[in-house]
Order: sequence, then structure tokens, then C-alpha cells
Amino acid sequence: YYINNLEKSKENSKKWCINNPERLKEYKRKWRKNSRLNNPLYKLKDNLRGLIYKTLKRGYYSKNHNIHTEDIIGCTYEFFMHHIESQWFLPNNLDENGKIWMNWNNYGKYNGELDFGWDIDHRIPLFSAKTEEELLKLFHYSNQQPLCSKFNRDIKRNK
Repeated sequence: YYINNLEKSKENSKKWCINNPERLKEYKRKWRKNSRLNNPLYKLKDNLRGLIYKTLKRGYYSKNHNIHTEDIIGCTYEFFMHHIESQWFLPNNLDENGKIWMNWNNYGKYNGELDFGWDIDHRIPLFSAKTEEELLKLFHYSNQQPLCSKFNRDIKRNK
């Protein structure tokens, strides 16, 4: 029915959305939460887009809507994901037994302990940028690395 009546189905769907804004909002909220929990690539995309948007807004810049996040980071989301994963194997990211502890299940987690969760960190800090152009360059994938949340949130910020 849907395929045979595509225009009518789209129109009905549009009407439902207009007449049920709260239900639609709740559905989208649950969908986003579920996607962030179960899809590491979606969570990564969501975090990158949000970070870029908030950082530009904080600097009183506006993201040009013709420029996509992938253009700003200089690669596809999939490549970025592999770039981050490849750094999990570096000696400074291994636990005291020499084992890999970073994975997408503990990305963004924090409990105050070392090697519990990790964040994506900028090698050259974003606050060092003086212009919007410099700031956008600092978002490039080559300036980003995985870092233990304990170090990123506690030790580094207290310096």
C-alpha cells in the first residue's frame, strides 16, 4: 500500500507530525538515545557535530550550512572512526598489563578512575585559536586523539 500510494502516505505522515508535535518530539528523543547507546558511529557523528557547533557558537562564529562536518574534519566519519581506533594500540593507551582497554562501549564514560573511559581530545587545544579559520583547522582529524577520561577531565584541566 505504501509503495503504491507514496504521495498519499507522505501527506498523511506530514499531517500526523503537524498534529502530534509532542509525540513526535518524544519519539525522536527515544530514537536518538537508543541510537547513541547502540550505534557507535551515530554517537561519534552526533558528538562531533555538537562539539563543532557549540565551539563555533561560543566564539561567536556561525557554522556555514554549506560546509559539512566531514569537510571540517577532513575525512569521512568512517575514516575518522578508524583513525581513532588505530590509536588505541599505541603504548601510552595500553593498561598496566599492556592490554587495549579502549573500545566504543567506554567512549565518553567517566567515573574518576584511570583506564575506565576515554574521550576524543585535541592535541593542539581549541582555545589556542585566535580566528575562526584557525579554529576550523584545529578540528582536522589529524589533531584529534583518544585520551583517558580521567586524564582529560581531571589532570589536564587542573594544570
